[in-house]
Amino acid sequence: MTTITIKKSELAIATSLVQPFFIKKMPPLSCIQMRLKDKRLELFASLGFEGGSAYAAIPASFKGKDMQRWQMLDGQAFVDVLALSTSEILELTFSETSLIIKDVGSCATLKLIQIPGLAEDTFPKQDAALTLDGLNFAHMVRVGEAASDDIARAALTGLYLYADPAKNEITSVAADGFILSIATLSVKTNSASEVLSGVYSADALARLVRAVKPTAEDTLDLAVRKSGMLVSISRESCEAVFLIPMLGKDYVDYAQVLRASTPKGVQVVVQKKALESFIRRARTISGALYLQVKSGYLWLLAQDEDKKIGRMVDCLPIEGDPKETSLILAYGMNVLRQAIVSSIARDEVTLTFPTGEKVAPAMVTGDFASVIAMPLARNPDEADPFQGLKVPQPVLLPA
Repeated sequence: MTTITIKKSELAIATSLVQPFFIKKMPPLSCIQMRLKDKRLELFASLGFEGGSAYAAIPASFKGKDMQRWQMLDGQAFVDVLALSTSEILELTFSETSLIIKDVGSCATLKLIQIPGLAEDTFPKQDAALTLDGLNFAHMVRVGEAASDDIARAALTGLYLYADPAKNEITSVAADGFILSIATLSVKTNSASEVLSGVYSADALARLVRAVKPTAEDTLDLAVRKSGMLVSISRESCEAVFLIPMLGKDYVDYAQVLRASTPKGVQVVVQKKALESFIRRARTISGALYLQVKSGYLWLLAQDEDKKIGRMVDCLPIEGDPKETSLILAYGMNVLRQAIVSSIARDEVTLTFPTGEKVAPAMVTGDFASVIAMPLARNPDEADPFQGLKVPQPVLLPA
């Protein structure tokens, strides 16, 4: 038997970093693995090849010998017991078949799962090729909102990352066939000896961001392997390493597509919160979302295809020429929402509507990324959905 004395706060930090990388009721993907090595408690969780993996390690004083072999237990059960514990110092005792967690006035016993685990024998470590601050890393990953979730299009479920050793920047690209998002962000250091490029699991990167919740004060180190990328970060006394799988090396040169397709037309600036608010309300209607710039407003209309449920209309004041009128564009309900999110806008979103009579992509631009959003094809004989609509008069609230 081996007994550990450990601070609950340190164990909670380490557990929170690996928690997004396990799911419920599917061993070993629902498990946390633990072991004692070199006076540290190491934790591991994995969602397999495409889902990514997470390691965390914290210092621990213990009685007994190192546990060279990983021990596996139900991840959710461990998280629940830890959340309900009240003592600042916990005592964990490993036996051949169980883990006993002693708290003030209580004792919990969790059964160890005797099946092969997924953890590597050694705690992964590699010299960093790139270093980013936490905020730029989060922006880089957020572009992945534009990635596909269709596993039949495996390459598009990833985030394409490109870094030239001659530049202190990294380019992040994602596309799903309806929207295309691209952002170029600065890096703190770039010590790579060659160009780094590859398609990495957007899902695994998103889980990493949920686990770490990076801020501008954080520093994340990126190292590249043949099969994936290592992302390392330190939090207080906890060291964490995430394995992000590579889905492939080849990717369409979407940067060229973006440059060639940048629309030149009616450009307006709207408040992000107001636009997102309308889209949230509009999602109660299953159908298309129509947009048009007219008379100094951005008009938005959600209408179901069979016109049985009804429609929702709104108009937002814009920054732009009030005399300009744009082409009417129709979008699938989720396409515009994903385009706005992956544009990484803070307060305002710039929309550029194409000119001409043919339906063409619009550009959604935020603070860090530009997104091409592909509209639906509309019947040219279809009636103007905005015909006869009047600008609502502002309502003055009582003082």
